[in-house]
Amino acid sequence: MDGARRTLRLPDPLDLDDALARAEPDGHGLTVLPFLAGERSPGWKGDAKAAVLGITQATRPVDILQAALEAVAYRIGLVFDLLQARADPGPRVVAAGGAVLAHPAWL
Repeated sequence: MDGARRTLRLPDPLDLDDALARAEPDGHGLTVLPFLAGERSPGWKGDAKAAVLGITQATRPVDILQAALEAVAYRIGLVFDLLQARADPGPRVVAAGGAVLAHPAWL
């Protein structure tokens, strides 16, 4: 998140979390392919590229970040669905980490 904060010139963390918490899900009109380092699971395409589509003059830096966070969440959901379809009934997959815990808007 620190790299995004510098690149997009985002506000300080408290203001950023507040802006993300107030934002309407998918209210930015953007589509993000979150492949900055290639695609991990499920396709494992190391040469996949990131993209941000739908930027207008009204697009704000926080909109780009929100769209990127949503894109990552959708990818995690996709992987979960693929794993769940192959798992025995009952197992549960839980994903957590420092980014999720440090930024309440992710939750």
